[in-house]
Amino acid sequence: MNAKKPSTKIDISMLDAFSFFERLGPAGESVLNALRVGFDAKVRNINTAMEYMKEVLKGVDMQKLSGPNAPTQTFEIFDEKIELTKANIMELYILNKREQARGHIYGYGIKRLDSKGKNIFYAPALVPEEDVERIPSTLTKKEIQIAEAMQKFLGNDVSQWGNYVSMTLWGYKKFRERNYWPIRSDSNYTRTLNKDGNSTADIWTLKNTGSTKATVEGANNALLLGDIFDTFVRHVDTMSSYNAFVIPLSDAMKWYNYTDGGVSVKQSIERLVGKRGQQYFINFIVAINGTSSSNIGLGWIQF
Repeated sequence: MNAKKPSTKIDISMLDAFSFFERLGPAGESVLNALRVGFDAKVRNINTAMEYMKEVLKGVDMQKLSGPNAPTQTFEIFDEKIELTKANIMELYILNKREQARGHIYGYGIKRLDSKGKNIFYAPALVPEEDVERIPSTLTKKEIQIAEAMQKFLGNDVSQWGNYVSMTLWGYKKFRERNYWPIRSDSNYTRTLNKDGNSTADIWTLKNTGSTKATVEGANNALLLGDIFDTFVRHVDTMSSYNAFVIPLSDAMKWYNYTDGGVSVKQSIERLVGKRGQQYFINFIVAINGTSSSNIGLGWIQF
């Protein structure tokens, strides 16, 4: 690592990512270049999803399906009334096709999320199977086609994004569920674990994202029923980052933790850019994982 050390302590806070990694020499520049290639892949993935949805939603009035002003329909279940938008109903239709989701729906029931993704009901609504069949029957043929097209994209294209990573890192295809649609369960019915404030978990957020974890057999805690379009965008955003960044992030951390006898990369970073250099590197990695407020150019995706 041949580079020039900043002349003052304040220099490290003045360095942008390009300047920082340049000071770490060719190996550091290689790490940054790999992450830049990942950013290009992220953009391509998002563009692919956007073009797909443009075709799927051609001629569709989205305001009638989704959003804070979308009309709702009222359904009576066990003498209780529940209001759902078309986007809620479309998500219920798709979730009912996934065996793992059915365990939640017919377990502790469902909670509807509002347009901001927050719970509307404190207690989940228990929904018998005949009602889960009846509610989606209010969808038009076009609305069903849209829902199925969105599920197909997640089950095929987005699964391929994930399988590229799992094949590269572990040698097997991790994402193979045919009727996959993301499940969100009520945190009131799940175990809470303490989080160590000094934990390195943020470094591996993308690698360990919930979408990539194995399902729990027999799980039946309440299911959070959201807006199908919000769920789609959220999953595409997460998995496009997973596809683009997990491999270069893993390589970056291997490099950062590399030691050879009495010499280590961490030691070299401290020598080249000072004691704050290691924290700069970790903050950069955490930002790419999307767990910090740092702006790295990956905004919310909206269709």
